[in-house]
Amino acid sequence: MKTILVDAINAFIIKGEGILKEMHILLEKYPNRKIILTGANDGEME
Repeated sequence: MKTILVDAINAFIIKGEGILKEMHILLEKYPNRKIILTGANDGEME
């Protein structure tokens, strides 16, 4: 089975707003495993 890779910053998580609901709904339509990727360091992840 294929895996879906999702960029966290400005694609799945919008700074100051949280998770982008439309993207979450779209991703949940697929049975594939999803991995959220980010280049943020430990301080930026919060």
